[in-house]
Amino acid sequence: MVNTRRERLRAFRSTLERYPGVIAENAETPLHEAELIDNTLRQFHTRHRGMRKAVISANGALTLQVARSLRRIGLNWGSDIGLLGFDELEWAELAGVGITTLKQPTWQIGYAALEQVVRRIEGAVETVREQHFSGELIVRGSTSR
Repeated sequence: MVNTRRERLRAFRSTLERYPGVIAENAETPLHEAELIDNTLRQFHTRHRGMRKAVISANGALTLQVARSLRRIGLNWGSDIGLLGFDELEWAELAGVGITTLKQPTWQIGYAALEQVVRRIEGAVETVREQHFSGELIVRGSTSR
């Protein structure tokens, strides 16, 4: 079973090992707890006052909640704090200065998954294999300075 949230967190931590000067944190908050998201972001911003900082949200639904939270607490992405979200959301280019996203090849991922399911239904006996697909970074004003 694939858990993209855990995979992304593992990749995040692994990549950070190559950048010892970068301070990083991660927080997990339920989507429906706006006050908790607000407090988490406010505290993060306060702890790193005067430093360049950014939030990377693990999926599109969380990106929307983070964007709403930043507005509620009075922080502007692109100037006060950076914001990058997974999934290319239709509204990402329209929100403020735009939100940088990592676009995933969802059509190819879905196609490959369905192909594997159909092969198994048809009786193919294959070992489980992992496939990797390249994403596309779409840079917008939320991460430029």
